[in-house]
Amino acid sequence: MPHHRPVLLALLVALATPGLAACSDGDEIAVGSVAASAVSDPIDGRTLSVMVPTGELEVALAGPTDEVGDQRAADDGRLLRLTTDFHDAEVRSDVWAFAAREGEAEPVTLAIDVDGERYDVGTVRRGASGGGDLAPDDAVLAVPGDAELDDVTVVVGYDGLDQAVSAADGTREPGPADALYYQEERGATVPCTGGRFRPRLDPDLRCNAGEARMLPYLPDLGWAADGRAWLVVGLGTEMGPISVNDAGYAVTDVRDRTTYDGQQPVATYDERADNSAYSAQLAFDVPKKSGSEGVLRVRLDYRLKLAAGDAPAGGGPGRLTYTAVVAVPPATPADDPADDPATDPATDPATD
Repeated sequence: MPHHRPVLLALLVALATPGLAACSDGDEIAVGSVAASAVSDPIDGRTLSVMVPTGELEVALAGPTDEVGDQRAADDGRLLRLTTDFHDAEVRSDVWAFAAREGEAEPVTLAIDVDGERYDVGTVRRGASGGGDLAPDDAVLAVPGDAELDDVTVVVGYDGLDQAVSAADGTREPGPADALYYQEERGATVPCTGGRFRPRLDPDLRCNAGEARMLPYLPDLGWAADGRAWLVVGLGTEMGPISVNDAGYAVTDVRDRTTYDGQQPVATYDERADNSAYSAQLAFDVPKKSGSEGVLRVRLDYRLKLAAGDAPAGGGPGRLTYTAVVAVPPATPADDPADDPATDPATDPATD
């Protein structure tokens, strides 16, 4: 959810955070330094919106000007006022569902670039629930005295990737985060029953694969490489009683060796094995826009133990393997995407 802290708290943060300058009446702020804003008036300028895997960051900019309240820049500089507002979950729900998990969310950082000179504002969001030690959400940054708002570029960082958005026209440099500005992509769920058991037993098994999802970012894996995406496919199975003659067998362990177009998963999420039931979300590294079905080769290896009756002569099965081959429909956008987000303005109507 958006967070708004009182000015007093922002001043305390400025005192406690390295690189921030606290200002009292008449203080001057050196070029490149950040301080909590000492005014409470709504900002009147330009607003840019940047998507990260855990939500949307709005950055409003005004100035540069000679003074903000009783604050002024030293050394012939000027002050750029900026506010930040983070909207939790205001991003593709399929990306957010992975990135915002407990312990998985990465910090969101903010910097301001002025004609190629970068000034770090600090961390504006830490974790999925905010966190402490943050830069002021209403701040002033001292910039060179000849700087204009059109010279400013907002740089938002997440897990090693910076997104740069121009304050002049709102254009964003293209990159791995482009897909965050589109609708989520998913395919249909398909059955994967009708496979084979080795040895040749005949337990009842229900199996479903899907939905396929194309994601630009996953925790641990990070951002997909250029021209690539993370394809996540769900797999869920449940097997009925296993019997050989009058003997009953129980599952003690299950191992998943499923592949997609011949690839092993690069990560596994939400894996659950409960006796004879198994489910997981399997992530694969695939071309970004293949637009074709993929082949999922399901393989589940079960370890068994005798649970009822007497083992048949020669001993019963200690292992059971299920294999099936199924075509997985491609992941496609839920709705038609907007125009290319790398060239569309990301600003609200601007007033200088």
